[in-house]
Amino acid sequence: MKHEQLVYGYVLFGAGVVLFGMMHLAIALTMPANINSDWKLSNSLSNISGWIPYSLSIILMVIGLIIILTYAYMNWLYSEEKEEEKNGE
Repeated sequence: MKHEQLVYGYVLFGAGVVLFGMMHLAIALTMPANINSDWKLSNSLSNISGWIPYSLSIILMVIGLIIILTYAYMNWLYSEEKEEEKNGE
C-alpha cells in the first residue's frame, strides 16, 4: 500500500469526524428546552432529515479507519519480513 492511500484514510476519517460533529451540533440545536424521556436522538434526526449525513459520517469514519489500520498492518508485515531477511543472512 502506498503512502497516498494512507493520506486518503486520514482524509476520510477526518471528514467523517467533522460531519459527525456537525450533525451532533444540529441535533443539539433542534432539541427542545424541556427534554423528556420520549425525545430521543432518532426524533431529532427525523425532524431535520439528518439520517443520511449521520450515517454517511459513520461510514466515512469506518472506511478511513480500515484504510489506516490496513496500511499499518501491511507496514508491520513488511518490517517483519525485512527483519527475518536480515537475521537469516
